[in-house]
Amino acid sequence: MTIRKTAQEFCSALDAGDWETVASLLAPGCEYACRGELYEGVETIVASYREIDEWVHRSFDSVRYESRIESCSEHEALISFRDVIEHGEHRLDFRCQQRIEVGNDGRILRILHIDLEGEPEKAAQFNWACGVRKLKE
Repeated sequence: MTIRKTAQEFCSALDAGDWETVASLLAPGCEYACRGELYEGVETIVASYREIDEWVHRSFDSVRYESRIESCSEHEALISFRDVIEHGEHRLDFRCQQRIEVGNDGRILRILHIDLEGEPEKAAQFNWACGVRKLKE
């Protein structure tokens, strides 16, 4: 499997909440670094994505996920994510990136979450305006 194909399947699976496919794309020793936390192993990483997805769907009126591959090299891809979340009259257009490293077998070895400037603060303001507490405090 090529890096582009792995990245496309990963994007589609995350956008759809297809946790089985996400799990199948991760190498057994995969690592996911996100906001100072390191998640290790397929089950732990899938659980972290699922927990956030379930919290968003439980906390807000609607959510739409979009993603696209920004660039690819032989073993890395940069993916841009866009989450459009609505709650009452409030709307959040949140963007972030993730860099994935893929092994020769086509499975993901490492994931690095990248917050774009100002986006975490924008999300915090949205949560506050909606009266929603962060997932982890």
